[in-house]
Amino acid sequence: MLKRKIEQKIINWLNNYETSLLIEGARQVGKSTIIRKVMTEQNADYVEFNLLENMEFVKNYKRME
Repeated sequence: MLKRKIEQKIINWLNNYETSLLIEGARQVGKSTIIRKVMTEQNADYVEFNLLENMEFVKNYKRME
């Protein structure tokens, strides 16, 4: 698999994070895949929210704004 430029940025965030990491972009470009890959390689725990599969989260988020 090709190493993507974003991998090092994710690793840097993982080593120095103080806030959550939000990955957004077009569908089917590998956002989830790259996060899963880096987190697995770094033996890091993570929580994944798929907003397309959990519309209730989106509704609750809009109420908090």
